[in-house]
Amino acid sequence: MVKKNPKANSSELSRTVENNWEELNEETKEKYEEMGRKDEERYQNQLKSAQKKLNADSERMQDDMPSRKKKKTALASNQGLIDKMLLSQQQRIKANQQAASESSDIPTMDVSFSLIGLERMIETQNEARFVAIYS
Repeated sequence: MVKKNPKANSSELSRTVENNWEELNEETKEKYEEMGRKDEERYQNQLKSAQKKLNADSERMQDDMPSRKKKKTALASNQGLIDKMLLSQQQRIKANQQAASESSDIPTMDVSFSLIGLERMIETQNEARFVAIYS
């Protein structure tokens, strides 16, 4: 149908097929319906076979994999440890600030620092050295 009328849209093709079907005699229709039933039966058998194979493969893979036990995590019990760590950080910061204020004869200054910034700076320097060497 598509080869005969390549510019036809799907609704036009459907009408053409429907008209051709209506023009067929009962014996020919029965032949095509029987082919359709056999094809449906073949499809269902292949589907069942594929599902059985898939299930068997899945079970075999699960048997081959080592069993993994879920780790038990107790969030409530770790919360005390986290609180203690945070509190100790805050206490250290306060102690450092107090020590800095008590020793006013030594000038101090806060410097922001991050590892990412350090990595970027080193990377930039390495690139500059590479350019200087190979230019």
